[in-house]
Amino acid sequence: MATQSVTKSCLLATVESPKVLEAIINIFQFYADEMIVKITPDLVQFSTIEPSHCALVIVNLRPSFFSEFKCTMTRETILKTHFLAKILKRLGESKQVHLYAEEGENWVQLRDGNRCFTTPKYWGDTKMDELNLEAMNSTHEFMTKERVKRTVKINLDPLVLDTIVKDCIALDDLVKITIKENTLVFSPHPIDMHDVTYSYTLEHEPATKNHSSLYSLNFMEGFTRKLQDLSQQEYTTFYFADSHPICFEIRLGDDGKGGEMFVYLAPRVEDDDDDWEDDFDIEFGDDWEDD
Repeated sequence: MATQSVTKSCLLATVESPKVLEAIINIFQFYADEMIVKITPDLVQFSTIEPSHCALVIVNLRPSFFSEFKCTMTRETILKTHFLAKILKRLGESKQVHLYAEEGENWVQLRDGNRCFTTPKYWGDTKMDELNLEAMNSTHEFMTKERVKRTVKINLDPLVLDTIVKDCIALDDLVKITIKENTLVFSPHPIDMHDVTYSYTLEHEPATKNHSSLYSLNFMEGFTRKLQDLSQQEYTTFYFADSHPICFEIRLGDDGKGGEMFVYLAPRVEDDDDDWEDDFDIEFGDDWEDD
């Protein structure tokens, strides 16, 4: 008699809010064609870096983000963001989406009732130069430590932030963020071409020094346009300092405890000929050395 093989699931997770998951993947699709998915018994992590290394995005989904979560091992895969975006667009109106993977198999499935979408078979030990999970996590850890010492923490209504970015990008492709005398100012750049500014008084986290830096509005809009879909929290937190990467932190889940998204955007820099160069590579820490 033939012996029937028994498969074991290594991941079974149920998402009650597919729209949030769809918004997350749409943000990843904006920045890169591929992303790393890592599952552990304590976490589902998505991460990617924009090809020119101008943006780094990391999402941590805790077990509380899911209505059901069971993971029996740690595994990694590289997935195409456009493929996931297409799947989740189809599943966006569903009440539930189930994420499923089997031990020994090199795919992950997204299920909804009778529908089952299987991702391409990248699961396993695939290694790519552009997507290095260890490097991205070490960069995130490094900047988390540095921002405690060097940056100003600012809480802003996500709708206000989205409106500012949309207004500024209608005028130019760069925004100058300035903190002076405890006032936060957003101005389209160059400032002498526009008379539109947005000013807010810092009350909860007063700045101890003045700061000013330029950032790409295009990269910023890549995630601010999805803020209302991502979280119901009353504010979005970002960390800011002179000529350093700006870090946006978005809490996920109804109570803000389901996980977090971190978006790092490198500042724009000007060369000796007054021409705008590409954003510096935020994967390296040279610009964060002590003065």
